[in-house]
Amino acid sequence: MLLNSVRERSSEETLKIILPYAKEAGITRLADLTHLDQASIPVYTAIRPMSKSLTTSQGKSENPVDAVVGAYMESLEVYFAENVLPEIQDKAFTNEPLFVDPNKLPSNVTYSYEYRHNWCKGQSFITDQSYYIPMQFLSLDTTNREVLIQAVDTTGVASGNSYNEALVHSLLECIERKFCTSNAKALGVDADFALLTELQKAHRVKLSYHANSYDVCVISCVIQSKYDYDSQMTFSGYGAHMNKEIALARALTEAMQSKVTTVAGSRDDLHKLVYTHQNKALDVSEPEILFSEISGNKLTSVAECVAHLKTALSKNKQDAFVYCYHQGDLTFLKSILLDCNVISEVQR
Repeated sequence: MLLNSVRERSSEETLKIILPYAKEAGITRLADLTHLDQASIPVYTAIRPMSKSLTTSQGKSENPVDAVVGAYMESLEVYFAENVLPEIQDKAFTNEPLFVDPNKLPSNVTYSYEYRHNWCKGQSFITDQSYYIPMQFLSLDTTNREVLIQAVDTTGVASGNSYNEALVHSLLECIERKFCTSNAKALGVDADFALLTELQKAHRVKLSYHANSYDVCVISCVIQSKYDYDSQMTFSGYGAHMNKEIALARALTEAMQSKVTTVAGSRDDLHKLVYTHQNKALDVSEPEILFSEISGNKLTSVAECVAHLKTALSKNKQDAFVYCYHQGDLTFLKSILLDCNVISEVQR
């Protein structure tokens, strides 16, 4: 098992499968960003010039092959999400069975019930029942007016070697985003963790643990250079997993990914204020909780992870809408967490 994941294929096996997909998606180059920072934690970026949204996508890990696979998969996720096709076109919501009221989905937009949507069919994670939601909640195509009105949202867009593997990554990201800014306790790591040791050589590192009711470990990491001649910007990373070691590894590597991506200046959505804003010294608080005190699981298979998440969502009276962009040798999908009462309304 890799330190930062539970997967059904090795990264080397996945990389062989990826290459035909990369050609289809128009990925023209893979760039190694690792040595833009002293820590040398592997970070790669995949470049897709004909993208309808971001042209670069990053991958990070504790070893180069995993980071390469991550960059490719992130780019492919966006590619498939940019090319969603609806099953039903130009139809207003009419409170009929199997159609979700768009005003009960996570959104900053309130829709008139006369507004006509394009609809995509997905399914319930808990019950497998099929139902429809508007396409703009799933698409990343920024050339589409409806998508821009809704605001592009990548939360829950994920990939994997199988449907279940992609689903685990998707649901964990949804849970991470739900809790990464709440219930924070300063975290101290009282164990030998090589990634953290490497990061601390040149950075101040602030870790937080975010308690939640899903029995999923959610950790955030903020880093800042120790050197006065470096930019004093801070960079954040987040990780969520049932296995706390994986959650910590993801938070640490994502913080480094955030830093070197900003240094590289290659992301389309980075505003100049990112580079001109200077932060004060990062305040690393005394630990309120130790890593050894966090309850952890030792799940070793994708099936175990799926079962855990199904139980966790059910206990929290939640379900998830799952839409599959593509299913083959690799799977790309998106999930959206919803309260069970929203699901029950469309399963009449």
